[in-house]
Amino acid sequence: FETSTGRVFNYPMFLAKDGIVYQLAFAEVESTGENRGNILKASAIYLKHLYLQGVGQALPEPAAALAGGITVGDKRSLGAELSQVFINVSLIHIVVLSGYNMTVVINAAAHALAFIPRSAQFAVSGGIVALFILMTGGASSAMRAGSMALLATYARLSGRTFVALRVLAFVAGAMVLWNPYILAFDPGFQLSILATLGLVLFTEPIAKWLPWIPERFALREIAASTLGTQIAVLPLLLYQNGILSLVALPANLLTLAVVPLAMLFSFVAAISGIIFGSYATILALPAYALLSYIISVAELLSDIPYASVTVPVFNGWLLAFMYPVLFAVYMHLQRRTAEH
Repeated sequence: FETSTGRVFNYPMFLAKDGIVYQLAFAEVESTGENRGNILKASAIYLKHLYLQGVGQALPEPAAALAGGITVGDKRSLGAELSQVFINVSLIHIVVLSGYNMTVVINAAAHALAFIPRSAQFAVSGGIVALFILMTGGASSAMRAGSMALLATYARLSGRTFVALRVLAFVAGAMVLWNPYILAFDPGFQLSILATLGLVLFTEPIAKWLPWIPERFALREIAASTLGTQIAVLPLLLYQNGILSLVALPANLLTLAVVPLAMLFSFVAAISGIIFGSYATILALPAYALLSYIISVAELLSDIPYASVTVPVFNGWLLAFMYPVLFAVYMHLQRRTAEH
């Protein structure tokens, strides 16, 4: 089908990557049984629904929808309008189960479990990663993020060197061997790999060119990582949806620093909602304040004229030309950084 920006999306092949080869119109569904599927996946989805119910009890909308997005990757309840706002300001990555969200969760678990043996810490981290991947239905972006986060945790606990580029190549290669369709027909996988590549290659050299941005609250790191990921995904993103955000940097600078706290308090709000129901609203006030702040920043920046612009459709050959140019830019940055 054709998107609102004139791009053609190959929906049948997008479904084929998940083994779906037929589409039915006006189908009738008849239940023939229950409890015959994967019990682990069913349990994970049940826990996710229970968690989201707790969030809904403790927080009003749209804060509840954002809480579900940043903690368990559930962005469906955001609604089309708010989702578009987050796309326009380039903040949609915080409401999917990205490597950033996964790393925040695993690091928090590692600090909380620092008193137990390292092998037990790794086992718990592995359980958390598996749970999150199952809750997303095995989404390729979540699998990539979870695998890399788990390998990084193993390297830290075992005292081994973690070379992100090698790990990314290994994880991506293994996933493509398992399911070759994702390489060509899964935009989530493609953008996830490119974003991580940009983070690894561009963040450090870019940070050295941003001395005017203070390091306090990790602002320089956020700015450099935002620019790094944007540089890497921009050609493909423009090819796929044509939306160019001109406020991506201020949006990320103003919000990313509070996302870990928002995730923590959202989790507290969800557990409180499960236990206390609607009486949990008082305990959910810190989460509500942080989530409302993120939403307000996104809406405020999205309302700025020309916050995002639509780029005309361009040929795939131009896309293929852009990435060698980016590699040349990376090599130039590396040389200039080494000289300084």
